[in-house]
Amino acid sequence: MKTLGDIWRLLKKISNRKWNFALVMRCLRNYNQKAQILILKRKIIFVTTNELIEWSQAWCKDLAKHHFDLLIGVEDSGLIVADILSRGLNIPFIPLAEFNKTALCFYDKVLVVDDSVNSGQTIRRVKKQLAGMPVKYGACINTIKGKGEVDYYFKILPAKRLFEWGLGKTHYRIATDLDGVVYDEKNGSVLLKPEFPFMAIVTNRLEDERLKTEKWLNENGILYKSLVMAHNVTERNTLKTAWVRENKPDIYIESDPYLARVICRFTETPVLSFNEKVLLV
Repeated sequence: MKTLGDIWRLLKKISNRKWNFALVMRCLRNYNQKAQILILKRKIIFVTTNELIEWSQAWCKDLAKHHFDLLIGVEDSGLIVADILSRGLNIPFIPLAEFNKTALCFYDKVLVVDDSVNSGQTIRRVKKQLAGMPVKYGACINTIKGKGEVDYYFKILPAKRLFEWGLGKTHYRIATDLDGVVYDEKNGSVLLKPEFPFMAIVTNRLEDERLKTEKWLNENGILYKSLVMAHNVTERNTLKTAWVRENKPDIYIESDPYLARVICRFTETPVLSFNEKVLLV
């Protein structure tokens, strides 16, 4: 075996027979890094906001060696990282939207920072905007493919990842629970508001409440393609699991931790347990 394809074919072959763990372990020892990447590509990694904060704080130790004296944060999520680095390194930061060339006259080493790099499209756009300026580029989270896009990064993750702070901006086909995810049952406010339409909002509310529910969603600018509601009390027990199994979203978001595990188990769909901030796969 010399290629990643050989590993994949081996695993498929073994999966159709009795598992040969000795052979699998030998394969993983010889091709540990590549095999891990292969396995991770089949899952979506969920990153919480607290993890981003912790990683950004830890990144300060590495960046301190380079003696930057100004940070430029890429909107929107890059501002989170820039603010944490600014405090940790004790240097100022400004949003990219407020940056002008004259600022470079007062600083020797400037780092443009974003939260993450995936395809590199955003950072290339920023580089074009700042073309010719003596600045360096960094991202807290990177991918193997995106290594060449920045000068500094802290952590490598697979390309398939989901950020808590970017839940409303993802291009994944996401379906979601309503109460406890989008709608705050305590005060009637919005918890999660997407920039792209949800594939569907699936709720145990009864059809009798459709007009009231749709009115609230529209008044609060919640984008969605369909609203799935229970026709009767009995249907509430199986509505979400049945819908997810049939429609197969990339990710389903559920407020109830127990039900999140039930849906994940019986549909084999990644489910984000919203209150626990855990992605079940």
